[in-house]
Amino acid sequence: MVVDFCAGAGGKTLLLGAQMASSGRLYAFDVSEKRLANFKPRQARSGLSNVHPQLLSHENDAKVKRLAGKADRVLVDAPCSGLARCAATLT
Repeated sequence: MVVDFCAGAGGKTLLLGAQMASSGRLYAFDVSEKRLANFKPRQARSGLSNVHPQLLSHENDAKVKRLAGKADRVLVDAPCSGLARCAATLT
């Protein structure tokens, strides 16, 4: 399982999904509903079935907590939003 925090419009997420050959699970988290809305059409065009975009409300969101200790890899390309602290919860 791979988790991408700060997924935004999904460029890096979709690259990771393709490298994973649509296997495993790849969670794409972001705190911006608008950025994830831009992500979803790109995901549909990619045809990847392993990518799961998720909106986070804050760093202690239950979606993050349920993945604690389960991720094989975590990508954080943080835009100085403070969300990068979420990655520490998973390790």
